[in-house]
Amino acid sequence: MGRTFQTVELFESMTVRENVSVGAEGRTVRLSPVTHLRSRKSDRARIAAATADALAACGLEDVADRHVMNLPTGTRRLVEVARCLAGGHTILLLDEPSAGLDHNESARLGELIRRVVDEHGVGVILVEHDVSLVLGVSDDVCVLEFGRVIFEGSAGDARRSSVVQAAYLGAADTEDNAPVGAEPGGPERTASKLEEVK
Repeated sequence: MGRTFQTVELFESMTVRENVSVGAEGRTVRLSPVTHLRSRKSDRARIAAATADALAACGLEDVADRHVMNLPTGTRRLVEVARCLAGGHTILLLDEPSAGLDHNESARLGELIRRVVDEHGVGVILVEHDVSLVLGVSDDVCVLEFGRVIFEGSAGDARRSSVVQAAYLGAADTEDNAPVGAEPGGPERTASKLEEVK
């Protein structure tokens, strides 16, 4: 399983291509420490091919030789996904991948997630607060509020669920007409999480 993190975790002094190749190199690591220092020619060819494929899948060819420290957050998020893809994992765990992204960047990320699933046959577990992203890419949804499951089902059913609407959209509570989860004089709860399983 490959994963990304809520806080972007990249090798800042390396280029996009080098960061992505780290994921591909993970596929060739063996038990012998010597293989960490010397790679075979066939391994180097596989790493280069997997890196190129992942860069293309994420639309990163134009920035492949730029250092990641100089890239905007949206592009850096795509580099993390590309690194996972280069690793050849069958499941990706994406932890808050839209954190820090604007609407257009989130939409681009959603398109990439769907493409990864549809074209590469990779399963995705998405932990995310962006409801529109989750419902846009998900087959199945599990909604948590403070660690408690409040809904499980299809994305379509989640979209229509009054429980999900109340937890995420601040629907009025029938008893006191206050937004569900609102504290008197305090902010609404924001600790809910959506998880998507492909």
